[in-house]
Amino acid sequence: MLTTIAGLPAHPLLVHLSVVAVPLGAVLLLLWALVPRWRAQLRAVTVGVTAVAFLASVVAKSTGEALLPAMGLSEHSPGEVGPHAQYADLLVVAVGLCLGAGVCLYAAERWLTPQRFARRDTLVLVLRVLAVLVALFALVMTALTGHAGAQLVWGNFPH
Repeated sequence: MLTTIAGLPAHPLLVHLSVVAVPLGAVLLLLWALVPRWRAQLRAVTVGVTAVAFLASVVAKSTGEALLPAMGLSEHSPGEVGPHAQYADLLVVAVGLCLGAGVCLYAAERWLTPQRFARRDTLVLVLRVLAVLVALFALVMTALTGHAGAQLVWGNFPH
């Protein structure tokens, strides 16, 4: 795994893609689910952004794990990094759920018709509600993960 970039730890450099892509994907998913007139325009872009967000969160988590040995820590003994790592685990799950909800909603809206699937409207409504819930979960996990990470870096910074 990539541990450094130009001699600097990779994690703090690469984590910024996740910091931008995850909330952007979550907000797009919320708008897609909640604003009927934007649905057709947001489908593909939302799935694309959430796919990037998922990959970015996996890379951020992986580079964070790779940084542990340099700090004298491990995944089994993460020390003070533990809360940040636990939040990161949940963040990856949350973003994966956003991607899954987006793909399922895309498929249902795009290819299912009432003639093909009698309960299409019910399924689409359920998927939209699920999309809202997982998007909110992703936003909360982004904030918690980022806050815990910032506390590690800046917690002792004089105020």
